[in-house]
Amino acid sequence: MLFLIIFSITANASYEIIVDIKQNGEYVESDIKGMIIENRVFVPVRYAAIALGIENITWEEADKEITLSDGENTLILFAGDTTA
Repeated sequence: MLFLIIFSITANASYEIIVDIKQNGEYVESDIKGMIIENRVFVPVRYAAIALGIENITWEEADKEITLSDGENTLILFAGDTTA
């Protein structure tokens, strides 16, 4: 019984909540769902960028680099990095 209680507490601590992406009240189509993990929201960058009107999106597999550009501004992100 004690094992089940401890297991339940541990399982709930690492629980992930799946979220959908909405823009202006409408769902954004995505093949990958967003998630809330440890009070942080993670969404697929490509779909979030498209929802914000950014269409110039490139992915460079070798460096795990995604570049988003709206013509005036450019944002470069690296998979697994905490800075942009």
